[in-house]
Amino acid sequence: MAVTDSDKIKLSDEFFGEKTIVLAKSGYGKSYTTRVIIEEGVERGNTFIIIDPQDAYLNLPEFDYIDIDKVKSAKGIAILLAASHKNVVIRMKSLPIKKQNEFLKIFLETFRLNITKGIQTIVIDELHKYAPEGEKADSREVIRGMFQENRSDGLGIIGISQRVSRIDKTCLAQADNLCIGKVTAFRDKQAVQNYIDDPADLEKIKNLEKGEFYFYGFGNNSVEIAKVRKSKSEHSGNSPKNLLNEDDVLYSEHINKFYKKRKKGNEKMSDNISDGKGKLSKILPSAEGFKDLAALGAKVSLGMAAGGMVGAYVGSKFKSPIPILSSRTLGSAASTIVLYTGFRMIKQEMAKDILKYSAAGAAVYTAGSLIFDLVVMSKVQLPAFVTSALSMATGVQAAGNAATEDSGVDVNTEFA
Repeated sequence: MAVTDSDKIKLSDEFFGEKTIVLAKSGYGKSYTTRVIIEEGVERGNTFIIIDPQDAYLNLPEFDYIDIDKVKSAKGIAILLAASHKNVVIRMKSLPIKKQNEFLKIFLETFRLNITKGIQTIVIDELHKYAPEGEKADSREVIRGMFQENRSDGLGIIGISQRVSRIDKTCLAQADNLCIGKVTAFRDKQAVQNYIDDPADLEKIKNLEKGEFYFYGFGNNSVEIAKVRKSKSEHSGNSPKNLLNEDDVLYSEHINKFYKKRKKGNEKMSDNISDGKGKLSKILPSAEGFKDLAALGAKVSLGMAAGGMVGAYVGSKFKSPIPILSSRTLGSAASTIVLYTGFRMIKQEMAKDILKYSAAGAAVYTAGSLIFDLVVMSKVQLPAFVTSALSMATGVQAAGNAATEDSGVDVNTEFA
């Protein structure tokens, strides 16, 4: 089947490994046309990763939908999708544009490094948001690189936008195929004129009807103007032949590691822990799950240790200026703030993950130290088993055992 009613535009297998840009003013069918192109590709066995910032690609059959705010690892999910050749729409709308750009940069860089044999196509709607002309954006360079390189590994890219003048000029200049709908804004018409062979065609583009497009490339020797066919789903370098189908088993086995799926309307409490199999999976972790538990515990313990060391050091050097708080509590609270600030500021994912759980561990230590401060202040004598349980849970020793007489650690909230 063709992309257009007149059968003038038929897509080859190689098309889906090429570089294509779809342009039109809002409401004139650019996302609709891309949907038809995707339907053609899926019928041929090609796979697509759709970056969707406006929920324009809902209701596509044979696609999984991933919300960006539930992705635990951009790198991990990129590796998985590259290996499994899965049709996926990544919904970006829930995060601010800066966060979208940060995610897309990591995702695309990792995906490109891990692509496997067979054609895969990245579709980026609202391309001007991620590869803007004359503006900084985290994802701009990697997208520009995808348009610049003459690849032969089957990775194609389709960019869609209503703002031609705001798209990085390198992306436009390096596109193999241009699909242009009605454009009326003065700057956008000027931008389009730089990429068409016959200036007279600009008048044709200005007068296109809704759903009509100017097709440049697409395996044809001449430009074609044609109306795009009705989609089958409801609207809301040289490349090799596609050699792979989707690997549902690979995808299903590993998706939970990188994506927080909902179960019965609630987030799983064990999103960071790999599930086991069989009847014992509810009480026994899998080998992978045990490793995840150990890694999680180590990160939290690291924070507890940091809180303890900083608290002990501060307590040995300074007296607390707050009567109800010990220097130990203030020191461990400071370590919590430093770790949490690092988690919020740093961009490297592995370090960010470690800092997050370390901050949690330091916070637990601080809470324990505060509890013991309040116990000292109130002069309440806790049972030995309660003191022991609190110490084990938070890593904090009670005042009587927290330091020797020679240590100088300030665990007493009373001033001389």
